[in-house]
Amino acid sequence: MEQLPPGQYTVNNWPVLSAGRSNKTPLEEWTLTIDGLVENPVVLTYQQLLDLEPTNQKSDFHCVTTWSLLDTEWKGVSWAKLAELVRPKPEAKYVLQHSNDTSDYTTGTEYSELLKDKVLVAYEHNGEKIPTEHGGPIRLILPQLYAYKSAKWLTRLEFLSEKKLGYWEIRGYSELANPWEEQRYTEDDKN
Repeated sequence: MEQLPPGQYTVNNWPVLSAGRSNKTPLEEWTLTIDGLVENPVVLTYQQLLDLEPTNQKSDFHCVTTWSLLDTEWKGVSWAKLAELVRPKPEAKYVLQHSNDTSDYTTGTEYSELLKDKVLVAYEHNGEKIPTEHGGPIRLILPQLYAYKSAKWLTRLEFLSEKKLGYWEIRGYSELANPWEEQRYTEDDKN
């Protein structure tokens, strides 16, 4: 498979794009809640997340605005490890990501997207903490989807039985967001 999806071009820097601004919660106050339709809801501090078994990976990062950052290195906790901890219920079909930002950003995906290879709750990028402007202290990395499906400043993963549209999806962006199918907007989802 080609590394660069159709309609994309490569960049060497990481452009800063956001719907809002970070609320800049200090690390000692930051938490990640994983709740909803799970057997074992948790609230993890930043240190507790770092204490979980880390995963290092290399993946590509594709923005809906047509740029791609290739072969980027991430470190964090794999979704597989977090799933063992929280044990999603069978009726959990959808996951809504919540961000700590000024726009009350959310984005949602089918739960099946979290089960794909290389899905990570990341806290490092290229060997350094993820900078605030790029979503630090953590962001979910779904490399198979456009980057707006990888919420910056992640504070909650809410498991639901039904779809709930997020910030960009309400504004006409694709719910599916597959860069290989160029699913940028709702009308592209019919491909």
